[in-house]
Amino acid sequence: ADTDPAFMANPLDMTGAPAPFAIKEALVENNYDYAAKKDATDHLELLVTNSGSMDLSGFSIYYSMTDADTGKVEGTFRTLDGFSVPAGGEARIHFDDGTVAGHFRANPNSIYLTSQAAKAVSVVLKADGFAPVSVDVAKDKGGAEAAD
Repeated sequence: ADTDPAFMANPLDMTGAPAPFAIKEALVENNYDYAAKKDATDHLELLVTNSGSMDLSGFSIYYSMTDADTGKVEGTFRTLDGFSVPAGGEARIHFDDGTVAGHFRANPNSIYLTSQAAKAVSVVLKADGFAPVSVDVAKDKGGAEAAD
């Protein structure tokens, strides 16, 4: 049996051409739903910008979360099927329970939702053919808070 089913080592190829994309914003709390113009439940959200002259797709992501109290680490890899960033534009990635474009299912058993401890979140985002970009963000103590 898998002794640590919530952990996967980073499988991403860390090489490639210089990335024309960047993570402009990374949120794990205090999210906002721009479509509904109201606060959103806490979740992992990335704003990705594309400074290039071509639309980008073929994204995949690896993120890890470390529980500040127990030291437990979870690692998750996902291909982001259907996600793209327009040339010269930006797009958001959400890991939550949303079902519209740009939303991907969050793990309901993750320490993000089950632990009240503070968490360190590290994200590596890659598009086919390009070197990945990364960001680290901290989640304050307390669980995933519901929207006000």
